[in-house]
Amino acid sequence: MTVPFVARLLAEHGAEVIKVAWGARLAPCGSFPRSSGTSSPNVGALWNLVNASKRSVTLDLNQPRARAFVRSLVQLSDVVIDDFGVDPLPRWGLTPLGLRALRPDLILARSSVYVRSGLLSGMP
Repeated sequence: MTVPFVARLLAEHGAEVIKVAWGARLAPCGSFPRSSGTSSPNVGALWNLVNASKRSVTLDLNQPRARAFVRSLVQLSDVVIDDFGVDPLPRWGLTPLGLRALRPDLILARSSVYVRSGLLSGMP
């Protein structure tokens, strides 16, 4: 969970951080037990710990309109931190070169819980 804390730290130091969540799968901290039987991750203590000071949007990135929205956010951004796991961004047509074409001075940081190649690369 390093990436969520890095993004929170940036937000707490004045950066406007917009968390783009993929609606098909919650982040691990969003799937922990929540109060009152609600299905919203926004009431979970761990979710709120790592996402404090951030704005967020949940999108179905399999939809062209959602990907277009992400592209419009990238054009306004200084930094993109990819924490989606093993390369779903390229599957959605959001390659590192494509993102830099939208914003040439973009800082792109990529991370995943597991490695991007090798035996563990297919882990979610």
